[in-house]
Amino acid sequence: MKAIRPKPRAFILTRAFVLSGLVLANFVAEETTLQALASITPQSLIEPSATKVPAQPPSNCQIQGQEKSSTVPQDALVQVLRNLPQCPSDVLDLRQELQKRGATFMTTLVANRGFHNASAGSFSLFESLTGTLQGVDFQLNPGMFFLGHFTTADKQILSLDQNPLSDGLMIELIAWDPSKGLFNFYELIGKSAQKGGWHYRGDSRDILADTQALHLPRPSGQAAFGNRLRCSGCHLAGGPIMKELTLPHNDWWLKTRPLPLAENKPDPTLSVFLNQLQNASVLSQHVQTGMLQLLNSPTYQGIPRSLQAQLRPLFCPEELNLESDSQPLAETGPEIEIPASALLDLHWQQKDLKVNTQTYLTALKQLKSRFPETDQPDADHAWLSPVKAWSDQAAIDRLQQKGLIDEEFIADVLAVDLVRPVVSEQRCGLLQYVPTQWSPDWQAKLRQNLSRHTTPAALQLFRHLRDPSLNQQSHQAKAKQYLEACQQRLNSPEGIQDLLQFLAAQRLAIAKSEISSNPRGQILEPGFRVIFPIWETPKQVPQLNLACLPAE
Repeated sequence: MKAIRPKPRAFILTRAFVLSGLVLANFVAEETTLQALASITPQSLIEPSATKVPAQPPSNCQIQGQEKSSTVPQDALVQVLRNLPQCPSDVLDLRQELQKRGATFMTTLVANRGFHNASAGSFSLFESLTGTLQGVDFQLNPGMFFLGHFTTADKQILSLDQNPLSDGLMIELIAWDPSKGLFNFYELIGKSAQKGGWHYRGDSRDILADTQALHLPRPSGQAAFGNRLRCSGCHLAGGPIMKELTLPHNDWWLKTRPLPLAENKPDPTLSVFLNQLQNASVLSQHVQTGMLQLLNSPTYQGIPRSLQAQLRPLFCPEELNLESDSQPLAETGPEIEIPASALLDLHWQQKDLKVNTQTYLTALKQLKSRFPETDQPDADHAWLSPVKAWSDQAAIDRLQQKGLIDEEFIADVLAVDLVRPVVSEQRCGLLQYVPTQWSPDWQAKLRQNLSRHTTPAALQLFRHLRDPSLNQQSHQAKAKQYLEACQQRLNSPEGIQDLLQFLAAQRLAIAKSEISSNPRGQILEPGFRVIFPIWETPKQVPQLNLACLPAE
């Protein structure tokens, strides 16, 4: 475990839990709840602009790095710690202090190295806190306070990984600060035999500063990421994240299908946590609520950003989510369901595809597919795919609400390299032609810039923006035809092989994308998380064209 997890590691709320075995009614009910939550922007979530807060008297519990903040942090963690005679030294001490003040914990669990790979004892617990806390001057609502911590195994005894001797990460924590209108990021790092040390790493504004050059033209030698805080490698939008945000939450614990622990036995302390676990969908709701709170914050909206940076989620990925077949592969029926979002942007709202289960398993065998560190041929859920992040889509929706872009512009952009919905170098490269600053005629300037270039992508977007017949309706029809062609190809072994190789290419594209280029932490957490199966791929993986055939 210690050799696997870097010390300290980036704070990530996206460890995944396993949902499966739910009856269809449960799936529909939970998905409906998530969709309803994602569509609201309640006025109660909007916070006032950040104001300068008077300095507080010295506290017996010092958090290193707070001097980096332009305003004194006033989140729930700070308000609790400053009144303590000494700092909590581990997650148990912290939880005890928070519970004494009225906090309610919602605890979830994820298998870091895959559902069927528990021998190493690598799990993560993610907790969301709510309640009216004594000593905290605001109500702690869902989506305002998250903490993550981890497990370790020794001689088949599974326990909380809270050893300060390791100099490693003991707690990751993200807390909403109403005085700022932003999230603050913290870590508890082991430093001695007695206790760990608390560190303030930065806030949402710092993350946007770290990611301001991502996917954009920049001087030769300048890195895509800044170096303010490690959390920027995963929380690229500045708020909470969860990669397996939607059903079936591959690799997360479910009441109907608990995570296996292999030969490991939880010790009494960990058993208390495991007896209180909740479904991953609850955490998903809280993560979405927290991200909406950030997007609606006047402080966040007021952070200066170029027009290119504001439009970036439309052209390029900033974060990512993972989707798959709704049933575990070991329990699936005669057909596997492939999420349409694995082949098309969510904007096109197409029906999922179907593939024969036995034919799919035969194709995996021919590819010599295996899930690392196990004898399994695949992830727990089939066709596990990187898809467009919910946070990216929420950012696009926000731009549309502000009137900066409309449905036609969104469709015109997404129809460029339509067959690569998440990572498209062609579509992402078009961002350089967007004016850096907003003006009433910025779209005219974009068209003018495009007209000066002859790359296929530039010519295609220029046509989309100029030709009235190339509109949302025509783009939608093209997307539908493409998906229908892919469904037809899934009826043949050769077609399944081509689509599986395309899937492998999309997984690899995430690892090679600029969003995975932060040397201090990457969104797929290589070395700590094991997410995808692997198989032999040709040196030149064929890309698909609009006929869902290998492109020439």
